[in-house]
Amino acid sequence: MNAVGTTTAETEVFETTWFVSDGAIENPRTRVGESTEWETPASAPVGRQSVVVGVLRDERGGTAVLIRKF
Repeated sequence: MNAVGTTTAETEVFETTWFVSDGAIENPRTRVGESTEWETPASAPVGRQSVVVGVLRDERGGTAVLIRKF
């Protein structure tokens, strides 16, 4: 809604940037409808877990972070 009360439909665009501690990411940046694959390391790291992080951003400056340990 703008200052005079008129509403317009807009499309939000999200982009996720992927980070991994081990292995490889096929496509480190994805948008809605896209996918990527994480190629896990040949062997598990010794003494720690592998970490996958996704950072989601929108066009207005919003950010969300997801961290998963395996």
